[in-house]
Amino acid sequence: MYQRMRLKPKKIYLKKKNKLKISQKLLIIFLSVIIVVSFSLKKISDIASPVLLSTAELEARKLAGIVINACVQNNISQNMDESNLFLINKDTNNNITDINFNTSYVNQILYNVTKDIENNLKKIESGNLGELTIHKDVLANYDLNKMKKGVIYEITTGALFNNAILANIGPKIPVKISLVGDIISSIKTDITNYGINNVLVEIKIKVTITEMVLLPITSNEIIVETEIPIAIKLIQGIVPDYYFNTSSNNSPSYTLPVT
Repeated sequence: MYQRMRLKPKKIYLKKKNKLKISQKLLIIFLSVIIVVSFSLKKISDIASPVLLSTAELEARKLAGIVINACVQNNISQNMDESNLFLINKDTNNNITDINFNTSYVNQILYNVTKDIENNLKKIESGNLGELTIHKDVLANYDLNKMKKGVIYEITTGALFNNAILANIGPKIPVKISLVGDIISSIKTDITNYGINNVLVEIKIKVTITEMVLLPITSNEIIVETEIPIAIKLIQGIVPDYYFNTSSNNSPSYTLPVT
Protein backbone atom coordinates (compact mmCIF):
# COMPACT_ATOMS: atom_id res chain seq x y z
CA MET A 1 0.00 0.00 0.00
CA TYR A 2 1.13 3.44 -0.72
CA GLN A 3 1.84 5.61 2.22
CA ARG A 4 0.39 9.01 2.18
CA MET A 5 3.01 11.65 2.17
CA ARG A 6 2.39 14.58 4.39
CA LEU A 7 3.19 17.86 2.78
CA LYS A 8 4.25 20.56 5.09
CA PRO A 9 2.35 23.75 4.41
CA LYS A 10 4.50 26.60 3.13
CA LYS A 11 4.66 29.67 5.24
CA ILE A 12 3.67 32.88 3.53
CA TYR A 13 5.67 35.93 4.58
CA LEU A 14 4.10 39.36 4.14
CA LYS A 15 6.44 42.25 3.54
CA LYS A 16 6.12 44.85 6.18
CA LYS A 17 5.47 48.36 4.96
CA ASN A 18 8.33 50.68 5.63
CA LYS A 19 7.16 53.49 7.85
CA LEU A 20 8.23 57.00 6.95
CA LYS A 21 10.85 58.41 9.14
CA ILE A 22 10.11 61.54 11.12
CA SER A 23 12.60 63.50 9.04
CA GLN A 24 10.84 62.41 5.84
CA LYS A 25 7.45 63.44 7.22
CA LEU A 26 8.83 66.84 8.21
CA LEU A 27 10.31 67.28 4.75
CA ILE A 28 6.97 66.52 3.08
CA ILE A 29 5.17 68.95 5.40
CA PHE A 30 7.80 71.62 4.77
CA LEU A 31 7.54 71.25 0.97
CA SER A 32 3.75 71.33 1.14
CA VAL A 33 3.82 74.53 3.16
CA ILE A 34 6.27 76.11 0.69
CA ILE A 35 4.03 75.22 -2.26
CA VAL A 36 0.89 76.57 -0.57
CA VAL A 37 2.60 79.78 0.55
CA SER A 38 4.14 80.35 -2.90
CA PHE A 39 0.80 79.84 -4.59
CA SER A 40 -0.92 82.16 -2.12
CA LEU A 41 1.70 84.88 -2.56
CA LYS A 42 1.40 84.59 -6.34
CA LYS A 43 -2.37 85.07 -6.15
CA ILE A 44 -2.01 88.02 -3.77
CA SER A 45 0.64 89.56 -6.01
CA ASP A 46 -1.60 89.18 -9.10
CA ILE A 47 -4.41 90.99 -7.29
CA ALA A 48 -2.32 93.64 -5.52
CA SER A 49 0.21 94.53 -8.23
CA PRO A 50 -2.14 96.54 -10.52
CA VAL A 51 -3.43 98.60 -7.58
CA LEU A 52 0.03 99.27 -6.18
CA LEU A 53 1.53 100.05 -9.59
CA SER A 54 -1.27 102.48 -10.40
CA THR A 55 -0.57 104.46 -7.22
CA ALA A 56 3.21 104.24 -7.66
CA GLU A 57 3.04 105.43 -11.29
CA LEU A 58 0.86 108.37 -10.31
CA GLU A 59 3.40 109.48 -7.69
CA ALA A 60 6.34 108.95 -10.08
CA ARG A 61 4.67 111.10 -12.76
CA LYS A 62 3.87 113.78 -10.19
CA LEU A 63 7.48 113.97 -8.96
CA ALA A 64 8.92 113.91 -12.49
CA GLY A 65 6.63 116.81 -13.46
CA ILE A 66 7.76 118.83 -10.44
CA VAL A 67 11.45 118.25 -11.20
CA ILE A 68 11.10 119.00 -14.93
CA ASN A 69 9.16 122.20 -14.29
CA ALA A 70 11.69 123.39 -11.66
CA CYS A 71 14.65 122.69 -13.97
CA VAL A 72 13.05 124.53 -16.89
CA GLN A 73 12.10 127.55 -14.77
CA ASN A 74 15.60 127.74 -13.25
CA ASN A 75 17.32 127.70 -16.62
CA ILE A 76 14.89 130.12 -18.23
CA SER A 77 15.07 132.67 -15.42
CA GLN A 78 18.87 132.53 -15.18
CA ASN A 79 20.09 131.91 -18.72
CA MET A 80 17.49 132.84 -21.32
CA ASP A 81 17.09 136.18 -23.09
CA GLU A 82 13.73 136.13 -24.86
CA SER A 83 14.87 138.59 -27.52
CA ASN A 84 17.46 136.06 -28.70
CA LEU A 85 14.89 133.33 -29.33
CA PHE A 86 13.70 134.68 -32.68
CA LEU A 87 15.16 135.80 -35.97
CA ILE A 88 12.61 138.16 -37.55
CA ASN A 89 13.06 139.05 -41.23
CA LYS A 90 11.40 142.11 -42.76
CA ASP A 91 11.06 143.49 -46.26
CA THR A 92 11.99 146.97 -47.45
CA ASN A 93 8.68 148.32 -46.15
CA ASN A 94 9.48 147.00 -42.67
CA ASN A 95 6.81 144.32 -42.95
CA ILE A 96 7.51 140.94 -41.36
CA THR A 97 8.17 138.28 -43.98
CA ASP A 98 9.04 135.34 -41.75
CA ILE A 99 10.03 134.43 -38.23
CA ASN A 100 12.53 131.72 -37.39
CA PHE A 101 14.06 130.32 -34.27
CA ASN A 102 17.62 131.19 -33.42
CA THR A 103 18.57 127.52 -33.71
CA SER A 104 21.98 127.62 -32.01
CA TYR A 105 20.59 129.62 -29.10
CA VAL A 106 17.56 127.37 -28.69
CA ASN A 107 19.66 124.20 -28.88
CA GLN A 108 21.90 125.50 -26.10
CA ILE A 109 18.86 126.13 -23.91
CA LEU A 110 17.52 122.65 -24.64
CA TYR A 111 20.88 121.07 -23.82
CA ASN A 112 21.13 122.91 -20.49
CA VAL A 113 17.56 122.06 -19.50
CA THR A 114 17.88 118.40 -20.50
CA LYS A 115 21.17 117.94 -18.67
CA ASP A 116 19.77 119.62 -15.57
CA ILE A 117 16.72 117.33 -15.57
CA GLU A 118 18.88 114.24 -15.88
CA ASN A 119 21.22 115.31 -13.08
CA ASN A 120 18.42 116.10 -10.64
CA LEU A 121 16.43 112.93 -11.33
CA LYS A 122 19.61 110.87 -10.92
CA LYS A 123 20.35 112.60 -7.59
CA ILE A 124 16.83 111.86 -6.35
CA GLU A 125 17.15 108.27 -7.55
CA SER A 126 20.35 107.78 -5.53
CA GLY A 127 19.21 109.86 -2.54
CA ASN A 128 21.87 112.60 -2.95
CA LEU A 129 19.53 115.48 -2.15
CA GLY A 130 22.39 117.72 -1.06
CA GLU A 131 23.59 117.88 -4.69
CA LEU A 132 20.28 118.98 -6.22
CA THR A 133 20.36 122.15 -8.30
CA ILE A 134 16.62 122.74 -7.86
CA HIS A 135 15.34 124.41 -4.70
CA LYS A 136 14.30 121.94 -2.01
CA ASP A 137 11.10 123.89 -1.47
CA VAL A 138 9.65 122.14 -4.52
CA LEU A 139 9.94 118.90 -2.50
CA ALA A 140 8.18 120.35 0.54
CA ASN A 141 5.40 117.72 0.37
CA TYR A 142 7.86 114.82 0.40
CA ASP A 143 9.58 113.02 3.27
CA LEU A 144 13.20 114.07 2.68
CA ASN A 145 14.52 111.46 5.13
CA LYS A 146 12.90 108.73 3.05
CA MET A 147 14.08 110.34 -0.19
CA LYS A 148 17.66 110.19 1.07
CA LYS A 149 17.22 106.42 0.85
CA GLY A 150 15.89 106.67 -2.69
CA VAL A 151 12.25 106.19 -1.60
CA ILE A 152 9.98 108.79 -3.21
CA TYR A 153 6.74 107.51 -1.69
CA GLU A 154 5.31 104.78 0.54
CA ILE A 155 2.04 102.96 -0.13
CA THR A 156 0.20 101.45 2.83
CA THR A 157 -1.15 97.95 2.23
CA GLY A 158 -4.51 99.14 3.55
CA ALA A 159 -4.91 101.08 0.30
CA LEU A 160 -5.55 97.75 -1.44
CA PHE A 161 -9.01 97.58 0.13
CA ASN A 162 -10.10 100.88 -1.44
CA ASN A 163 -11.53 101.96 1.88
CA ALA A 164 -10.89 105.37 3.47
CA ILE A 165 -10.84 103.88 6.97
CA LEU A 166 -8.23 101.26 6.07
CA ALA A 167 -6.21 103.50 3.73
CA ASN A 168 -3.45 104.27 6.28
CA ILE A 169 -3.38 100.85 7.95
CA GLY A 170 -0.81 98.14 7.43
CA PRO A 171 2.84 97.85 6.41
CA LYS A 172 4.20 100.41 3.97
CA ILE A 173 5.56 99.51 0.55
CA PRO A 174 8.40 101.75 -0.71
CA VAL A 175 8.31 103.24 -4.20
CA LYS A 176 11.53 104.01 -6.05
CA ILE A 177 12.30 105.30 -9.54
CA SER A 178 15.06 104.73 -12.05
CA LEU A 179 15.69 106.91 -15.09
CA VAL A 180 15.97 104.80 -18.26
CA GLY A 181 16.02 105.53 -22.00
CA ASP A 182 16.70 108.93 -23.54
CA ILE A 183 15.56 112.34 -22.36
CA ILE A 184 14.02 114.20 -25.31
CA SER A 185 13.39 117.94 -25.22
CA SER A 186 12.01 120.11 -27.98
CA ILE A 187 10.51 123.52 -28.68
CA LYS A 188 6.80 123.69 -29.42
CA THR A 189 4.95 126.76 -30.74
CA ASP A 190 1.30 127.75 -30.49
CA ILE A 191 0.25 130.64 -32.75
CA THR A 192 -3.11 132.43 -32.43
CA ASN A 193 -4.58 135.55 -34.02
CA TYR A 194 -4.65 138.48 -31.65
CA GLY A 195 -6.67 141.47 -32.70
CA ILE A 196 -6.19 142.93 -36.19
CA ASN A 197 -2.99 141.98 -38.01
CA ASN A 198 -1.43 140.70 -34.80
CA VAL A 199 -0.46 137.21 -33.71
CA LEU A 200 0.41 135.83 -30.32
CA VAL A 201 3.24 133.31 -30.31
CA GLU A 202 3.56 131.04 -27.27
CA ILE A 203 6.79 129.09 -26.91
CA LYS A 204 6.89 125.90 -24.84
CA ILE A 205 9.55 123.37 -23.97
CA LYS A 206 8.28 119.81 -24.31
CA VAL A 207 10.20 117.19 -22.31
CA THR A 208 9.76 113.43 -22.60
CA ILE A 209 11.44 111.06 -20.15
CA THR A 210 11.23 107.32 -19.52
CA GLU A 211 11.29 106.04 -15.96
CA MET A 212 11.17 102.64 -14.31
CA VAL A 213 8.82 102.55 -11.32
CA LEU A 214 10.21 100.07 -8.79
CA LEU A 215 8.27 98.18 -6.12
CA PRO A 216 9.53 95.23 -4.03
CA ILE A 217 7.17 92.83 -5.84
CA THR A 218 6.97 94.33 -9.32
CA SER A 219 8.13 97.14 -11.63
CA ASN A 220 6.91 98.96 -14.71
CA GLU A 221 8.25 101.40 -17.29
CA ILE A 222 6.38 104.67 -17.81
CA ILE A 223 6.76 107.62 -20.18
CA VAL A 224 6.28 111.11 -18.78
CA GLU A 225 5.60 114.05 -21.12
CA THR A 226 5.45 117.63 -19.88
CA GLU A 227 5.06 120.99 -21.62
CA ILE A 228 6.21 124.18 -19.89
CA PRO A 229 5.57 127.65 -21.37
CA ILE A 230 8.76 129.72 -21.49
CA ALA A 231 7.88 132.81 -23.56
CA ILE A 232 5.00 134.69 -25.15
CA LYS A 233 5.63 137.16 -27.97
CA LEU A 234 3.17 139.49 -29.68
CA ILE A 235 4.00 140.02 -33.35
CA GLN A 236 2.49 143.25 -34.68
CA GLY A 237 2.06 144.34 -38.28
CA ILE A 238 1.03 142.68 -41.52
CA VAL A 239 0.57 138.98 -40.87
CA PRO A 240 2.86 136.91 -43.11
CA ASP A 241 1.65 133.74 -44.83
CA TYR A 242 4.08 131.60 -42.82
CA TYR A 243 5.11 132.63 -39.36
CA PHE A 244 7.77 130.02 -38.82
CA ASN A 245 9.98 128.31 -41.31
CA THR A 246 10.29 125.67 -38.58
CA SER A 247 6.79 124.54 -37.65
CA SER A 248 5.83 122.84 -34.40
CA ASN A 249 6.60 119.43 -35.85
CA ASN A 250 10.08 120.45 -36.95
CA SER A 251 11.08 122.75 -34.12
CA PRO A 252 14.55 122.45 -32.61
CA SER A 253 14.88 119.41 -30.38
CA TYR A 254 17.56 117.75 -28.31
CA THR A 255 17.94 114.14 -27.18
CA LEU A 256 20.15 113.30 -24.22
CA PRO A 257 21.06 109.63 -23.79
CA VAL A 258 20.76 108.64 -20.14
CA THR A 259 24.08 107.47 -18.72
